[in-house]
Amino acid sequence: MPTSAIGRRLTRRSRVLSAEPSIGVLPNQLGDGPLLLSIKDAAEQLGIGRSPLYELMNRGEIDHVRIGRRKLISRDALRSFIAANTRSGYEP
Repeated sequence: MPTSAIGRRLTRRSRVLSAEPSIGVLPNQLGDGPLLLSIKDAAEQLGIGRSPLYELMNRGEIDHVRIGRRKLISRDALRSFIAANTRSGYEP
């Protein structure tokens, strides 16, 4: 086995035997993970900031769950909000 200049043995490098394509695989997909999301995580999933999310919650457009002092949003509530606000075609 080869050695380095200071006398330690060099380890052999591993070879990659196979790899799975990552095309079409998104991190943090809405269907994966915990049922309830923090405000920060829910806002991130929607691609908006926390303040606009709080506004949507206060107007009753997105349902939320209170556990103690925390407000959490279910994945189903996010899906419902998206479905209710999805439009097709041109809107003047």
